[in-house]
Amino acid sequence: MKQLYPESPQCIPAGYTLPPSSYKSQVVYVLLAMLVFLVLYLAMVALAGYLLYLAVLYPMETVNRWTILLKLGAIGMAGMLFGFMLKFLFKKHDTNNPLNVEITEDEHPQLFSFIRQLCAETNAPLPHKVFVNHEINACVFYNSTILSLFLPVKKNLLIGLGLVNSINLTEFKAVLAHEFGHFSQSSMKLGSYVYMANSIIQSIVYERDKWDELLEKWKNSNIQLAVFGWLLMPVVWLIRKFMALIYQAINLVNASLSRQMEYNADRVAVSVTGSDAIVNALYRLGPASEAFAHSNNHLTTAIDNKIYTSNLFYHQSKAAEYLSQTRESYRQSLLENLPKHTAGARFIFSDEDGHLAEMYSSHPSNYKREQNAKATYFAGIEDERSPWLLFNEPEKLAETVTQNLLRVNLQLHPNITFTPAEEVQAFVEAEQQETTFKAHYLGVYDNRLLTELDLSEPEALVATASISTELLSDALKSLYGEGLQQKMEELSGRYKDIQTLSLILQKQDKRKSYTLHNGFSYEPHEAQALLEQRLQEFPGDQDWYQRFDTKVFAVHYLLTQTQPAQRAELLQRYTFLVAWVKQFSAWQQEQQNLQNTIDTAISKGSHMSEKEGKWFATEFRRLRDAFEAILKEADTLQFPALQNVDTAQSVRKYLLQEELIWMSADSLQGEELNMLINQTVTVAERMQRVYTKCLGSLLSLQEQLVTVVEDKELV
Repeated sequence: MKQLYPESPQCIPAGYTLPPSSYKSQVVYVLLAMLVFLVLYLAMVALAGYLLYLAVLYPMETVNRWTILLKLGAIGMAGMLFGFMLKFLFKKHDTNNPLNVEITEDEHPQLFSFIRQLCAETNAPLPHKVFVNHEINACVFYNSTILSLFLPVKKNLLIGLGLVNSINLTEFKAVLAHEFGHFSQSSMKLGSYVYMANSIIQSIVYERDKWDELLEKWKNSNIQLAVFGWLLMPVVWLIRKFMALIYQAINLVNASLSRQMEYNADRVAVSVTGSDAIVNALYRLGPASEAFAHSNNHLTTAIDNKIYTSNLFYHQSKAAEYLSQTRESYRQSLLENLPKHTAGARFIFSDEDGHLAEMYSSHPSNYKREQNAKATYFAGIEDERSPWLLFNEPEKLAETVTQNLLRVNLQLHPNITFTPAEEVQAFVEAEQQETTFKAHYLGVYDNRLLTELDLSEPEALVATASISTELLSDALKSLYGEGLQQKMEELSGRYKDIQTLSLILQKQDKRKSYTLHNGFSYEPHEAQALLEQRLQEFPGDQDWYQRFDTKVFAVHYLLTQTQPAQRAELLQRYTFLVAWVKQFSAWQQEQQNLQNTIDTAISKGSHMSEKEGKWFATEFRRLRDAFEAILKEADTLQFPALQNVDTAQSVRKYLLQEELIWMSADSLQGEELNMLINQTVTVAERMQRVYTKCLGSLLSLQEQLVTVVEDKELV
């Protein structure tokens, strides 16, 4: 076992992992916040109980219909209020997650031996249980009940296999040491207090349950009884608003302690692996997440085709290989490709978010964590082997976690068949071929839709590009050359400027001055005018994209002047793509209209009148019909040849196999509205897939045209 336990540095001074003096004061602040919350909450429960007591026992000097009604109304209000406050105290707060798979020492003896040795070295208690799931993460968690406020908290360790698949053995040791640093922190008990307080407050402020249903029924009952329900409404509203303020205050105080706990846990990791390992592990999360997202995008498409992979992590590794070969930015972001320092520590994180407000953040920035870990640099011995070596039958475990994830999330039938990952990868690679654009396009087709060109008269469209056959060679060379690179840098700079200016206007950026893409520095009071200026430049960008797309079409159309079959295919693919963009744009616009209407309805809340409810129901019905009209229009199109798409099926059936949910124009229907939202998202995702595949196929065709012409030395 020792050979699978990376050697620890011997130069760590005594007391290195002890928290600073400020840590104790932060603990005191959180304890005081918890005490204030507990006193206020119990006082409110006691007050509600006392009001109920008074309502029941208060003598009635005169007994008649109205005094009896008033008595019953007061008892009902006080009883409802007491029940409202008391129910949250006994609410179960279970953190059990069906996606987590428990593993035992009998199953993975080497991993547990590793954990035991690391716990002994970091002076941390052993975890109560160990779980694995699919995430690129590791964490401490515990099940909290009201008893957690008084009894010791049993801490569990969760290991994400997406993380195991992305780091080396020394980095894995550093990550677990960081988590065991949390295990050994006495202030972890405060985490249970804060969790319980937040759970109670969130339930009070945000949750609606049978108590709220009962209040609604009361409000809609006989007018003589309903008046007491309406009188109770503002009281509950005030309690919820007050608790929301308490929630913000608790998390403001706790955030500072949580950040310090992260720094201390990182020092525990440094003490057993050196200064680099925990920072390197943090850095690898970026590329690992990118590869994970890339593979998942294609696996989602496979799921749409009823293909369920047996091993999610196999595809994550394949995606990392693919991205490192095809995406320069990804390759440059890999840790091993970063510039190395010949002496001392190598700092890899920049202070890009140092200007952002940190007050509510429970984790320091990676830059600050690196500065903390390397404040005094300790060299470590790096073991490049994979942490998978610690697991018994790792492939079997990976398949267990994958299949559990898919069964739970997709609610699959118990007898569903999972396809070997190697076979699913063939499907993924076919998707990649059509959906990944080559680097020489410089991102000009990313994050936008192709311009809706008028292809009714191709020759007339070509004429607008002012390209002659004699100048075709120069036009072809200029398409994706230096001019495009400069334009894309300009567009990228404008987008970053808009992000910066938006953060400043939202008070999330605390810099007193900032530099934009043009190299000039500005002050916060200038942000609004600068943002408006940047946004006004968008129409000019759209005009540029239209001229660019027209030029691309014109050049490749002229290349096919002696190739009628290729010209016909080029026109067919362009025609479909332009028609598809029209439908996709219309769908996105209606999705935005739907979201705007939902936001407006939510802002009305319980104050929505019957007339307003009728208007919203009518509007949701209109939007539903607008979506249906787009589906019918799209169904008139015929798919071109695409990989992994049954082009013989109707477009309508591909986009949405079931009928669009029916919406009544007479009343609001929450369940139906949620189903409509889910359906619109599904259609949008499938429209995006078809668009990307069609564009990829078109670009591939254009590349073939250029190759053929170059081979014939016509260009």
